Amino acid sequence: MNNFCKIFESVLHSLLTDSDDTKIIDSCPFQHGFTSNRSTETNLLSLYHTIIQNKNLNIQTDVVYLDASKAFDMMPHNVLLNKLVGRGVNPILIGILSDYLSGRKQRVVNGNSYSHWWDVDRGVPQGSALGPLLFKIFMSDIGGDPITDSRILVYADDVKIFGGITDNHDCHKLQQALDIVCDWFERNNMKINQSKTCFLSFKGEARSEIITHPYSVNSVPINRVNYFKDLGIIFDENLNFKIQIEEVIRKLNSVFFFFKKNLTYWSITTTKIVYDYYLKPIVDYCASIWFPVGHGYASYLNRLTKPQRRLTKLFSPIRYIDYKERLKVLGMNGVIENRNYLDITLLYKIINQFTNLDYNQFVTMNNSCTRNHGYKIIIPGNYKNCTINSYPRRILNNWNKLPEQLVNQSSVLNFKRLYKALFFML
Repeated sequence: MNNFCKIFESVLHSLLTDSDDTKIIDSCPFQHGFTSNRSTETNLLSLYHTIIQNKNLNIQTDVVYLDASKAFDMMPHNVLLNKLVGRGVNPILIGILSDYLSGRKQRVVNGNSYSHWWDVDRGVPQGSALGPLLFKIFMSDIGGDPITDSRILVYADDVKIFGGITDNHDCHKLQQALDIVCDWFERNNMKINQSKTCFLSFKGEARSEIITHPYSVNSVPINRVNYFKDLGIIFDENLNFKIQIEEVIRKLNSVFFFFKKNLTYWSITTTKIVYDYYLKPIVDYCASIWFPVGHGYASYLNRLTKPQRRLTKLFSPIRYIDYKERLKVLGMNGVIENRNYLDITLLYKIINQFTNLDYNQFVTMNNSCTRNHGYKIIIPGNYKNCTINSYPRRILNNWNKLPEQLVNQSSVLNFKRLYKALFFML
């Protein structure tokens, strides 16, 4: 793409995002993809917290995962333009976008063989600045129809519908919500890959049996699974994340042994680069949801920290000193200390509305207590295992003990800097 096209796309992107008619897209509560202050973590945390709340009430949660077939390539241009018209976007801007999308052709090249040119009237332009925004606009009304008592969450083209299940009547309501979404796909000339669409049931804390129901997509039954990888995190029916933890440990060990085998020179800088850019992201990704905490997880925690302990020994001058001393020499934080830091920072973002999540759904502020700081949180009296070790319950005690100077920081960056200065001995 030449420089003029990039500048032209940037101008169109600004015009669309600054329009009062399209700003509503960023406020859609169900879309977490390509949206400021939202991410895969906020998407999964919304689902996870709902499941935990239902478990506490001994309510089952059924989650239906829909697989949109080649969604980015199948988006019809005419449907997108009609949606912009329906939102009242400036007709001149719509005309420019229509010209931008029309007249596109493609062909297949294999060596010296060429296929015929084909008109392209579907899909977002690949590698463009406008592509993600146009797709988000296209998907912005998928939750616009009434979804009964069920909820819908979307990340780009990943769609899941879920709801609390106490009897078969609730199952029928979830099926109705599923039918509404399936109808949206049909009306928008999109397809659902039924072979990859499935559902997962999380039973209530004290329930001995799962309420079963034959959910279907376009009258075709979908499979019930015991676990599912949702945006890179494996949710299992017991919600203990042991499959996810094993997968993280496998990746950590694979990366560690790769560098141990292929790097012959180790220094402080080399060790930090390998950990910060190759190992740490594996441990940190959405760990607020799956990180092992509580009774029965000690062995998992030991195995998660082992790659870091091994890595710090590869720098020979500090190989035989204590693990914590090695971390100080290298200027690194331990896995557990870093996890606490990220958990606390995420809670700060939620409370101060830097994530577009409603903090009232996660915590209850204690407005009657003014000691320490003014953001004290009431700690629930329910000590069920599924709650006490979940996020954010597991860090509320630590949060309430934070100094007032820290919690009153006006920005995330300042909060991070002060936290590190107060708690990290680097």
